[in-house]
Amino acid sequence: MMSDAKKLRFYRLIHLLWLFPLYLVVLSFHQLSVYRGMVQTAELGETITANVLDAKIKRIASQANGWVIVSFQDEKQVMHEEKLGLPVNIASKLMLDPTLEISYYKSSFMPIVIMKTFDVHKNVVLINLAIALIGTIALLIVMFIASRFAERKIRLAGSDELQIIRVD
Repeated sequence: MMSDAKKLRFYRLIHLLWLFPLYLVVLSFHQLSVYRGMVQTAELGETITANVLDAKIKRIASQANGWVIVSFQDEKQVMHEEKLGLPVNIASKLMLDPTLEISYYKSSFMPIVIMKTFDVHKNVVLINLAIALIGTIALLIVMFIASRFAERKIRLAGSDELQIIRVD
């Protein structure tokens, strides 16, 4: 059985769990930035035909992802070579193509968008954003309840002391 001091320490540590919803908020902002960057690149970027240098799908146990290495010249005739990590369902669509139509916008959060898979990639990002937001809301509710519980236990722990009052 835990001593009172250990119980108090445990209840105070519950407040550290607020880092989980904070992480999900940061993850939500990242996904929102990815989405906005993709849309900005697709709308404002220059359309370029890129050469596919290599493409692979990696399957490890329950995890599968892929990547594509593309090479292209921008409008200033500067050669770029980029390795784009992709979910397996997107990478599998690109495995046999020797060239890809991409949109390139250097100052965007997502400077390269593969136009062939833009809609699928956009939907994946929106689903990730929705999951992160739902998780944030659920964790905020749980953490609010857990924090109230911990505060109540901490407050009540101090009232267990025996007090003797002398009445004359």
